[in-house]
Amino acid sequence: MDVATTDTAKDAVRKDFNPSGRPEVAEIKAITASLISIMEGIRDRDGGKAGREAAVAITNIQTASMWCVLAATKGL
Repeated sequence: MDVATTDTAKDAVRKDFNPSGRPEVAEIKAITASLISIMEGIRDRDGGKAGREAAVAITNIQTASMWCVLAATKGL
């Protein structure tokens, strides 16, 4: 499934920030931005009925992404 990644999702994960240059970091951020984009669509559909749940999910996705990047760059 191809997901159109939103600019807001890319900004949320600072997609272009990768001082280590590690390909794993780029992949983690791309996957994270895609998942956030899906959650933004869910948040915004049906008059925002799932707004709170989607917002919490986005926050936790960002947190998981930060830990993934930390693991990928540990010891550099």
